Amino acid sequence: MFSSKEDKALRETLRNGSIKDIKNIFGASKEPLSQKEVIQILRLLLGRSNFDFEMVDLLKRRKCDLNTPLGDKKTNPEQYTAIDYLSSYGRLSPRLIHELKKAGYDFTLDIIGIGPMQKRVEKWITKYGLEDRVRLLGAMSPEEVRAYMERSEIFLFTSDKNEGWGAVLNESMNGGCAVVASDAIGSVPYLIADGENGFTYKSGSVKDLYQKTKWLLDNPDQRKEMGRKAYETLV
Repeated sequence: MFSSKEDKALRETLRNGSIKDIKNIFGASKEPLSQKEVIQILRLLLGRSNFDFEMVDLLKRRKCDLNTPLGDKKTNPEQYTAIDYLSSYGRLSPRLIHELKKAGYDFTLDIIGIGPMQKRVEKWITKYGLEDRVRLLGAMSPEEVRAYMERSEIFLFTSDKNEGWGAVLNESMNGGCAVVASDAIGSVPYLIADGENGFTYKSGSVKDLYQKTKWLLDNPDQRKEMGRKAYETLV
């Protein structure tokens, strides 16, 4: 896919082309992409300012293996896969924070924890000019995390099905946060009544996540009431 003289135009389309243009590229051949090609494509797609998970669906339709470790033990000692990197992208959702800031909202996003995507996250923060909106707080004890939850008004739980049950949902609701959680997380359908004691959004949809988060920022009284109902669900 990247070996022809049209290589430069192909890369430019992946970086800046429309979804339609990218669909046309992927639809031109039915042959599965090699892992090397998948890695090259992901690097280009993740660098877009308007990355959308529909682009990942296009890779899946081409029967690409997104669950094989990217590279060998030397270059990727933790054996992270394409899905691991895409999930990490979705969890931070820099586009969400960028769009909220651009819309004029005053907020601070605290990210607690450390992991293999930290350097990439730092680059995203710089790329989108989010230094005044995002704080990377590093690893904390359970007690410290609990204290942050109790001081926060909104908790974004943007993991995917790999999260399993997701006990942090119990903790955030018990801390009185208004939660916006991915519908792919195990505990979500059991604990959240959508629109009453929290919000669920379609996993991978930045648009849905943005709309739910924006609603909470626009409606402070309802946000507090939703946090109260979340707390009552757990006590």
